[in-house]
Amino acid sequence: MWWFRIFIISLVTPLASCGFHPVYSQKSQDTANPEMAAFFREITIDEIPNKSGQDLKNSLYDALNPASVSSDKKYRLEVKLKRDIIPLIIEKDRSITRYSLVYTAILNLSETASGKVIYSGTSRTSGSYDALNSDYAVYMAEGDTGYRVIKDMADDIKNKLTSFYIKRDKKE
Repeated sequence: MWWFRIFIISLVTPLASCGFHPVYSQKSQDTANPEMAAFFREITIDEIPNKSGQDLKNSLYDALNPASVSSDKKYRLEVKLKRDIIPLIIEKDRSITRYSLVYTAILNLSETASGKVIYSGTSRTSGSYDALNSDYAVYMAEGDTGYRVIKDMADDIKNKLTSFYIKRDKKE
């Protein structure tokens, strides 16, 4: 079994020397990359209409600035959110037994001072839920699915902004 440990160490050692660091690590953002954490703190998020938009804005603030550290807002993130409910399973009697909830967000990150758009992108996440016999149960299932999908979207947007920051940082 000792040979297996040596094998793993020999695989991991070159990664440590090349500057590799995992993007999805559970380590605090501030200790992993303080410059990126400062960049995220400098982003203000425009209002997003509807309840799902408010949930997305709150989830984004939690993802980008979990410690709620205040700083000057140098960047503005504009998000346009679109929601679609698509029937997934249609029975022979034409009743729908499962739906797919799809959210699509169009992102524009701009500099606050100049208004120049420095990043544009899209994020699309989806989830599904059963159409039960009770209207209340369907309402609750749709709401729960929407909340989980919005949380996933916030993480996806954070990953896109992380990728943008890393690419921009390498260019400078």
